[in-house]
Amino acid sequence: MKLDAAAVWCLSLMLGCMAGIAFAADTPPVATDPHAAVFAESNFPSASACASCHQKVFSEWSASNHAYASISPMFHKFEQAVNDLTSGTIGH
Repeated sequence: MKLDAAAVWCLSLMLGCMAGIAFAADTPPVATDPHAAVFAESNFPSASACASCHQKVFSEWSASNHAYASISPMFHKFEQAVNDLTSGTIGH
């Protein structure tokens, strides 16, 4: 018996689907996102909320200039100077 191209294509598709279903049945369920609980509390969690799991990164960040940027008068002066020089067009 000779199969035409359409029959071969259909047979290949059917076998592929069957293999996919068999693979899916053997695949363990996907783990839940470990950050889901943190983001359930707030869309913008605090750094201390992240520190409970990411101690090393938190320690490095907390001693950096980046950690103090939002409360630094120097940062705010620099940001204001950039806004003045660009007529407020940076980031828009």
